[in-house]
Amino acid sequence: MGERRHMSDKEFTNPPGMSPPLGLYSQVVRHEQSGLAFIAGQVASDLSGQLVGQDSIVEQTWQVFKNIEGALKSLERNWSSVVRLTTYITESANFRGCAEVRDEHFATVY
Repeated sequence: MGERRHMSDKEFTNPPGMSPPLGLYSQVVRHEQSGLAFIAGQVASDLSGQLVGQDSIVEQTWQVFKNIEGALKSLERNWSSVVRLTTYITESANFRGCAEVRDEHFATVY
């Protein structure tokens, strides 16, 4: 189930089903006592680390959400467990495509 490390009361993982991290960090950190989990920022990389959707914000956003879903599954959680989602886009023209994908995962914007 991917690499797991424990440090104090935190569990650090790089679960299968997510692209490998682009640096020296863990994709998921879970605080064991509270059950809170934090997922690292995601990019549109597939399992082999290749960019998905070079010229398509919709394809890129789908890949990012697929990566987040891999993290949620590793935690035995789903989208209803998400407390906060922060999105960064580089061009305002891409907002609509990104929002369309987001809206398919969340019934309401929070």
